[in-house]
Amino acid sequence: MQIEKLRLKGFIGIKRGLGLDEISIDFKNIVGLIAFAGQNGLGKSTVLENLHPFNTLASRSGALFNHVCVRDAEKELSFTYTGNHYRTLIKIDCQSEKSEGFIWKDGESVVNGKIRDYAKYMTDLFGSSNLFFNSVFCAQNAQKLSDMTTGQLKTLFAEFLRLDRLQEYEETAKQVINVLTGKSGQIDINIEVLQKRMEGVKDLRSEIERLTSLKIEQETYKTEQTEKLKITQSEREKLKEDIARNEVLNKQAEDMTAIIANMEKNREQEGAAVEGQLNKLRTQYQEYSREIADADKVLASEAAIFAAAENEKTANNQIESLTGKIETISVDIAGLQDGIHKTEVQLSDARAKSNALVNDAELAGIKQSLIDCARTIENHKSQLYTLEIRDKECKSSTCQFILAAKKAERELPELMATREGLSLKQTQRLSSLEMDKKQIDKQMDVDDVILKLKKTQLIEAQEILSGYRKELATVRLELTKYKDLAAKHTEIAVAKNKKEEREKALTENKKQGLTISAEWKTKAATISDQIQKQQEKLNDINVRIEKGTTAKLDTIEINITVLTNAIKDAEAEILKTGNLIVKLQGELSGITEAEELLRKENENKIRLTAGIADWTYLKNSCGKNGLQAMEIDGAAPLITGYANDLLSQAFGSLYAVKFLTQDEDGKECLDIITIGEDGEEILLDNLSGGQKVWCLMALRLAMTLLSKEKGGRNFETAFFDEMDGALDPENAVNFINLYKSFMEIGKFTAVAFISHKPECRSLADHVLMFEAGKNPVWQ
Repeated sequence: MQIEKLRLKGFIGIKRGLGLDEISIDFKNIVGLIAFAGQNGLGKSTVLENLHPFNTLASRSGALFNHVCVRDAEKELSFTYTGNHYRTLIKIDCQSEKSEGFIWKDGESVVNGKIRDYAKYMTDLFGSSNLFFNSVFCAQNAQKLSDMTTGQLKTLFAEFLRLDRLQEYEETAKQVINVLTGKSGQIDINIEVLQKRMEGVKDLRSEIERLTSLKIEQETYKTEQTEKLKITQSEREKLKEDIARNEVLNKQAEDMTAIIANMEKNREQEGAAVEGQLNKLRTQYQEYSREIADADKVLASEAAIFAAAENEKTANNQIESLTGKIETISVDIAGLQDGIHKTEVQLSDARAKSNALVNDAELAGIKQSLIDCARTIENHKSQLYTLEIRDKECKSSTCQFILAAKKAERELPELMATREGLSLKQTQRLSSLEMDKKQIDKQMDVDDVILKLKKTQLIEAQEILSGYRKELATVRLELTKYKDLAAKHTEIAVAKNKKEEREKALTENKKQGLTISAEWKTKAATISDQIQKQQEKLNDINVRIEKGTTAKLDTIEINITVLTNAIKDAEAEILKTGNLIVKLQGELSGITEAEELLRKENENKIRLTAGIADWTYLKNSCGKNGLQAMEIDGAAPLITGYANDLLSQAFGSLYAVKFLTQDEDGKECLDIITIGEDGEEILLDNLSGGQKVWCLMALRLAMTLLSKEKGGRNFETAFFDEMDGALDPENAVNFINLYKSFMEIGKFTAVAFISHKPECRSLADHVLMFEAGKNPVWQ
């Protein structure tokens, strides 16, 4: 499965974390290691736990409606699987606690709304959600393998190994055995009847009488069930009437709600219109007040008008002097800025060269070659161990393990020489890079000193220029005032008249505003009363709507089905009993035929007994103690083999793991044992937190690889939520290398993980950043 796009709407984790109602993330062409980055509580786990099509979450209890906060919440996921494109959509109502599921396969609808059909389709496509979450999805609260009981681990192994086929065979065998046993029992009854017939007609007549009484009882039972069915059908009709009445009341409630909404809307619109009138009056009031204030200012400056002409001349002379100074210092600043720019360019080029030396591609290639060479040497040494432990009397020349060990023995000296050559080449390259970096750093120090000096000079010049400009602005402001005063000589009389007019208008404006406000307050109260009355009617309608009628109808429909089936079964039993009576009555006229019939029934008995024995053998072979147990016992070495390969590639030979299937008393168990470099075996629960995390994750990844190999389902993407929390930075990086080895061995195209360690996120091929108030983005 490869994820293409995820859209979440109305999820609590996203609303609380990012503050958003809806997010959408495009995963197309995003392969490799994918890290989710961001502070705690921003919804990273919510996104990760929705990167699957199941209608539940991996580590959070309850249905999806427990994790959304709106009535129109949605989860939309697009992905490809086994060559097909799928788009899924789940609509969730947090209030009614109902969900709808939709699935489109290659553009065609395959599930259209029913959540049960949706869940069944996903189970048929991917297996159970438990299998999926234990295979490729490791959530924060996922149950640890070390905490599982032996039975739980075996159940998990059974699903991983697709033992459902053997279970189906076992169940089929049980059903056949039941059928054959029933037939055998019926034959026993027939034999007993025939034997009694052989004993005499009296017994035969007694059996006919018994069967006749039985038939009467069966017919009485049928009559009783028929009467119950009629009563239940009557109740169903009444409930249908109640549901129809509820539909009418619901429609009335919808109409009443629309009326209330319309009244509230009209009230809002009228209020807005009134507020518009008041705002217009307020604007006029402010304008009148401003004009009165302007008139007061003109009248207050009457004495200063006569001195304005002389002050204007003085201000013009000051402006001319300051303008010249500003032009001179501006030229100096431009020169300093140009010099600073050139120096910064030189520093930037030097830093780029220095960074290029730090990330030298040739050196990185040498280091990677050394790592690959060292890994190959370790593998060859491991293969040489085969020769050391080989039986001395073994002379085989065709054993693949011995041939591989001998080949490793021949290639090892050349590999050791190659590693020495690479180490020398690495040392030489490091020395050359260090000399180049020192020269560049020395020149950067000189340029940095020059840059600081020029910036200091620039700041000083800019401060002087700022002072001149402030002084110039002050003089220009004073000049404007002087000009305004000179122009107002003829405005004194006009200002007096205008002030008187505006004071009258201001009084009228205030009076009009108070009148409008009072009228609207009265009208708004009337409208609110009308809305309240309508709301009371709506509440009365809601009270009259009967709750749970649909659920009651469903229950009654089930009861009708049960009664109908009971009547049909009774009719079948009546027919069966009647036929047996007819048969026995026929035997009264032909009792001599009983001997031949008895012989045939005995032959049928022998044949059925042999058949039951064969099917019992098949049932036991396919049962938990048969082939299923053999498959599960065979899975343990495969899982530990995968786990040890992963641990070796990520952490070296520090640890290995194995399953212990029997304790010291010989009782069945399934404990996890770790093997140190010195061969010491330690129970997993006795390891430290970090060491335990390594081994448990290696086993979980190994089980995923086994599931992919044995289960027939090609999951191409895996998900892990903060599994490195107990590790220090160095081992956390090795932990991420465990993911890389897992991807390589299992041929996974993508692994998404959440980590708060920068060292881990730096190893990712892609980083999805979570920031409050923003849709997550790729970096």
